[in-house]
Amino acid sequence: MRRTELLQEIRIMRLSEAFDGWQERRLSQTEAARLLGVHERTFRRYIDRYHDEGLVKKAPGRGKHRKRREPSPLPGMLIHQDGSIREWVPGQRWDLIVTMDDATNEHYSMFFVDEEGTASSFRGVAETIAANGRSGHGPVRC
Repeated sequence: MRRTELLQEIRIMRLSEAFDGWQERRLSQTEAARLLGVHERTFRRYIDRYHDEGLVKKAPGRGKHRKRREPSPLPGMLIHQDGSIREWVPGQRWDLIVTMDDATNEHYSMFFVDEEGTASSFRGVAETIAANGRSGHGPVRC
């Protein structure tokens, strides 16, 4: 687990512990706020926000810059690269790096890495070029 994910999990656990203690009347608002390291007023705001939100609200509509576009007309014209972190094996979290063709959705390269970054992006492009060559003429420019 990455440091930021670990810290977020700890924050969530502490908030849950403080909120549950307050609801069960084991803690006062002042004690719950002190447990979280925030002012009593801030803890009251957390309570209000929790009660106001209740169910998950629908996300707002996407703006014009998020409109679906037509795929590329020719294979190899545009490739996409995406990395998604998941617990692919119980107890193990990896990033799956996928390089795919926009026109055909053909997957050119897929591999797991500990963390997505520049090196993994270059590896995906290198594997794609090694397997399929590159179209066009002249030197490769990045």
